[in-house]
Amino acid sequence: MDRARRNRLLVLAVGLVAVVVVAVALRFLLRPDPRLLLPEARGLVDEAAGLDAGSGRTDRASKAERLLRRYLDRSQEEVSQATLLLACALILKQSDLASPPWKTEMEIRGLLGRIDVRRCDTEDLIRGASILFEGGHLREAAAFAEAALRRGDHREEALRVASEICLEQGAGMAALELCREWAKLVPDDPRPLEIMGAIHEARSETDQLIKIDRRLLDLKPDNATEIRHRLVDNLVATGEAAEAREQYDLLRAEGTLGVRLEVTEAGLLYLEGDFEGASQRVRQVLEADAENHRALKLRGKIQLGQLRTSEAIETFRRLVEFDPTDYESHYLLGQAYSQNGDIEQAQRHLQIHRKILGL
Repeated sequence: MDRARRNRLLVLAVGLVAVVVVAVALRFLLRPDPRLLLPEARGLVDEAAGLDAGSGRTDRASKAERLLRRYLDRSQEEVSQATLLLACALILKQSDLASPPWKTEMEIRGLLGRIDVRRCDTEDLIRGASILFEGGHLREAAAFAEAALRRGDHREEALRVASEICLEQGAGMAALELCREWAKLVPDDPRPLEIMGAIHEARSETDQLIKIDRRLLDLKPDNATEIRHRLVDNLVATGEAAEAREQYDLLRAEGTLGVRLEVTEAGLLYLEGDFEGASQRVRQVLEADAENHRALKLRGKIQLGQLRTSEAIETFRRLVEFDPTDYESHYLLGQAYSQNGDIEQAQRHLQIHRKILGL
C-alpha cells in the first residue's frame, strides 16, 4: 500500500473517531439534567390527576412515565419519590383507574414495595395517597396518608386525604376525629362537615347530624337546599316543631323538591297536631307513588294516633314485608299490636326491633 493511500485511510479513521467523539459529547451536553426531569414529571402527574378519563389524562400520564423511567435510569437521588410518582403515573394512565392490566398491576405493586416513605416529602406522600386511593390501593394509600399525618407540614391536605380513606375503609370514628381537626383548621370549608354529616347519617346519629347541618347551613354551601331538607326531616323526627317549621318555610322559599317535600310537609303537619292536613298530604303522595315508604309509615302513625288500629297494623305489616330490617316499622307494628290487645305479636316485633338495633 503506498504512503498516500495510508495517509488517506489514517485521516479517514481520525475523522470517524472525531465524529464519534463529537456525537457522544453533543449527546452528553444536550442530555437533559436529570434533576429537571422530576419536577416536570410531578407537574404532569398533577395535571393528569385533575382530568377525567380520556386521551388528555392518558397522554400526560404516559409522558410522566417516560420522564420518570429516564430519571430512575440516570439518577440515584430521590429514588423513592420518583418511584412513587411512577406508580401514580401508571395508575393514571389507565382508562379505569381501579382495574389496570395484570402486568401493570404487578409493576405498580412492585414499585410500591420499594418506596421508603422516610425519603419522600410530605406533598408527594399526600399526592400518592390520593391517587392510590382513587386507584383502589387502599392499604398503601392509608400508609402514605398516615406517614404524611405524622409530619407537621401540609396538615390540611393530609387530613383531607386521610379522612376520605378512613371513610372508605369503614373507620367512621377515625374519620370523625380527623374531620374535627380538619374543620378547626378551615372553619369556612364545608368539606370536613359534609364527611362528618355522612358518617352521622350512616350511623343514624340524628342529634349529631342536626348539629352538623346547622353549621353547614351557616357556610351557605352549594347543596344548601339538600342539607336544609335533611335538617327539616331530622328536626321532625326528633320533635323540634318550631325550628322544623322555620327551616321548612325557608326550604319552601328556595323552591320545590317534589314528592319528597310533600312527605316532609306531611310529617311536619303531623308533628304540629294537624292530622287532617297530614292525612291529605299523605294521600296525595300515595296517589302518585303507592309504595312511598316514608308516606306509608306516616300514614300508619296517623292511623295509630287516631286509634284506627287494624288499619295501622296492615300498614306497618306491609312496611316490614318491604324491608324486614326496618327497626322503626317493627317497633310501630309492635305498638299497634299492643293497642289491639295482641300481646304475643307485640312482643315478637318489639323483640325484632331490639335485635336489629343490637339492644
